[in-house]
Amino acid sequence: MDMLGKQSSHNPTAEPTISEQLVWYVNDMLCEEITVERLAEHFFLSASQFTRLFKEATGAEPWACITAKRLVRARELLQSGESAKRAAEVGSFNDYSVFYKAYVKHFGEKPSAFAKDAII
Repeated sequence: MDMLGKQSSHNPTAEPTISEQLVWYVNDMLCEEITVERLAEHFFLSASQFTRLFKEATGAEPWACITAKRLVRARELLQSGESAKRAAEVGSFNDYSVFYKAYVKHFGEKPSAFAKDAII
């Protein structure tokens, strides 16, 4: 399993590992209000156990991976014509300035570079 949640090259008929289940669940919860603690509770793990297993599966800390995936989703929305404000909302960024700073840091450009409607 890689950071983007793509299936690894192991036996596809085998039962999913706990690491795979962690990544799949995070992918399903991207648009929700989530915390590492809530994710860990779902699997009856401590936050540190969850973080360790998730990092083993993806190579990244849970929050870094969640943020990166949310930013990629926001960029897809911008490319399809959504406003930057809407992309931030769908990406579960409650504060536009936090979204803006994360987007610029991750992609090296402003969200408005793709947005047809740059008015926020």
